[in-house]
Amino acid sequence: MDVTPPVQRRNVEDNRVDILIHEFYVASGLYLHEDQLNWQKLHHLLYVNVGLGAVAGFALENGAGPVTALGSETIFVLLGVIGILVALAFGTALWFGTLYLQNRKAALAALEAHLAEYGGEAVVNLPAHLQMISSRFARVSPTVWVLRLFPVMLALVWAGLVGTVLL
Repeated sequence: MDVTPPVQRRNVEDNRVDILIHEFYVASGLYLHEDQLNWQKLHHLLYVNVGLGAVAGFALENGAGPVTALGSETIFVLLGVIGILVALAFGTALWFGTLYLQNRKAALAALEAHLAEYGGEAVVNLPAHLQMISSRFARVSPTVWVLRLFPVMLALVWAGLVGTVLL
């Protein structure tokens, strides 16, 4: 009795589908990775700003005499400038990260369109009648603007705090 499986004949179309499925799997992994990376950037921005805020508050309340000859206001202004620069740097990274994320989503949609030719169903770009939210928000999520504008708001807060100390 022979227990070897029969030889399956495959055609070019079967190979094309396998390639598209693999590419879709890889593209979805890249999309998830970039999304997680953007949120990690925002978390790190918050951690750095909380740390800068704590040091700045300590410098204003207790002074910095034993550490440096600079006054507490000068230390606060330096920390504020660092806060602004950090917020702008993270803001730039997040802005381009969200653009890259949208490119990853477009790649998924393109692969999905190719898979639809072989009977695949829409996962990324649902037909309008199946969408629970407006198609405008399905293309670009409003959370993209949270990621992009939060660093700008932090930079403005730091600039306002530095401005109050200088005036």
